[in-house]
Amino acid sequence: PLKDIGRYFRDIETPVAPPMGIANMNRGHAKWLKGRHVRVLPAFGNGQHIAGGQTQMLLASLTARSDPAYAAEMMQSFYEDGGYLGTEMDLPFMWLYWNPDIAPKPMMRTDKLITGFGGVLRAHSTSPEETYAVLRNGYTQSHWNPDQGTLVFNSRGVCISPATGWGYNSMEQGICRDSRICFGEPLADHEHGRVDTNIVDYGSLPSMGYLLGQQTFRKEWDPTKTLTNNFDWSRQVMLLKSTRPDGPNYLVVRDTTQGASPMKRWWYQWFITKDTNITPIPGGVRATGIEKSDVKLDVRFLEPAEAKVGVKGLTNPPRGYEGWDFAQVSVPQEPDKGYFTVFYPSKGAEPGLGTTEKLAEGVVKITTPESVDYVFCAVENPVVFKDALVEINAYAGAVRIYPDRVLLVNASGQQGSVAYKGVKAEGIGPFEHVAAVSPAKTETVAAGRRLAPVARPEGEGMLITVDGTGGANAVVTGSGLKGWVLARGGKVTYAMTEGTGTVGYKGFYIKGEAPFVCVHEPGKVTLTADGRRRIFQMPIPEDLVPASLLPPKESLPENIKKALQGGWTNWPWAVDLKVDGVGGMQAGWYNGLMTIGLDDGKHIAVISPYTNPPVWKDNAYTRLLP
Repeated sequence: PLKDIGRYFRDIETPVAPPMGIANMNRGHAKWLKGRHVRVLPAFGNGQHIAGGQTQMLLASLTARSDPAYAAEMMQSFYEDGGYLGTEMDLPFMWLYWNPDIAPKPMMRTDKLITGFGGVLRAHSTSPEETYAVLRNGYTQSHWNPDQGTLVFNSRGVCISPATGWGYNSMEQGICRDSRICFGEPLADHEHGRVDTNIVDYGSLPSMGYLLGQQTFRKEWDPTKTLTNNFDWSRQVMLLKSTRPDGPNYLVVRDTTQGASPMKRWWYQWFITKDTNITPIPGGVRATGIEKSDVKLDVRFLEPAEAKVGVKGLTNPPRGYEGWDFAQVSVPQEPDKGYFTVFYPSKGAEPGLGTTEKLAEGVVKITTPESVDYVFCAVENPVVFKDALVEINAYAGAVRIYPDRVLLVNASGQQGSVAYKGVKAEGIGPFEHVAAVSPAKTETVAAGRRLAPVARPEGEGMLITVDGTGGANAVVTGSGLKGWVLARGGKVTYAMTEGTGTVGYKGFYIKGEAPFVCVHEPGKVTLTADGRRRIFQMPIPEDLVPASLLPPKESLPENIKKALQGGWTNWPWAVDLKVDGVGGMQAGWYNGLMTIGLDDGKHIAVISPYTNPPVWKDNAYTRLLP
């Protein structure tokens, strides 16, 4: 777990750039880093940009003998962060912990799914012009403002769109704190504290990175009191990567809702420039003077087709950001309608974004100086599209047509096929197949990854085959997953072989990506997963309540009973999780739900009732009750 802290810092750190808004002057960061180009920890939650490195240096010293490769990476991160050794104040004695014998190891920073936080997409991480996009979607929310869905973007040596960064300061009237969507009211906050907001699909490929973040909105939590039913907001972010750091490295972002959402919505995005530097172009806006540089950004809206764009400047930047220019772009949209947006950075005299055309629902054609890209994405059902050149039956990806080659990309982790002039690549993504511009013959090529096998459960009980449609058996709920459910008494085994979705039986369910085996029995849930990094969500079943340590519900005070009836209090508040026998692993527990992330490879997670260490004779929560 300690080493994971360093990996988290390494994975979320910004590209090398002038440090904008480094904490507060009285902490010494700005003074120490003035004039340098460094990586920083981005200002998510209620924080500000922070000069990292100190933690990485300490972890390097700690692991110098036990894990030299990790120590070398941490030391490299320390140097790239400017070698700052003070967090709250200048602490020169911290240099006593620096081990000069640990040689830094240059590393290639790549796309990452960070369970609990969200996802990061990168291109050309060793270049000063690195491109970096972050989608904040994760179950960690304590002391964070409701920033789920926020999009951060760096490219061409500058920060184009920052993270929140406003700390606990109030925001100016008419401005949203984050780069996200508000539903129901122009500045409505999102639900805070829930754990059913996560990255549910992703892909990392040489020419494309992909993230699908999803957040649930529930009627009982609606701050606007305009929500008539529950719905999901999905944000799909795709980074189209050039082979050159100064080439067309750009974003395609699609926002959709699943389930009736009869509320207006407002799209917001921050940019580090003056509001007067954001001017109209056909189909969108152009932002110039980003971070007072010659970098510009074209933002093109495919949905709504006639976007009503608003721009507001930040006249009074929060403490720590004085001297920087900020502007926010907003676009309203009608109920049940979505957004389809292209972010295209360029520099100096370079041409901006070329032609963009919406070809069908979820499909856009984008022309850049390097390629013609058919980019597609959808959530509930795959995109099915065909024209004279391409044929698509997949959830997210692209057909990228270059002068000398064609890339057939399935960026999703789900089954799909992508074709060009009769050459079809199909399989479970993510995959990228190279085809000729003028193929000699038509053919179908098997591509993608192989899933770890899952055996059909054996033994007595009721065995139900799940076909992914949700209609296999009235007893089993959910859809998107294939496999079997074996129910025998109080023990239920969910053995899922492929797909992404939800499967449930008698009130309990598990949401995630196959393959996995989940066994729910009284007082225990065991989850075994083999494959790529994934996130799983489940309700907290009543049989995990430590009945011997918690008083009966009927004996609770009336105010707590009322809270339980309202659904915002867990019963119990938390459970115990061990992954591969190691306790103290991080996960999310809130409002009757639990969410956990498992790393690449094979892992076994055991969830059981929480009990205090023996030194605490009383349960922590019983001590709080009158």
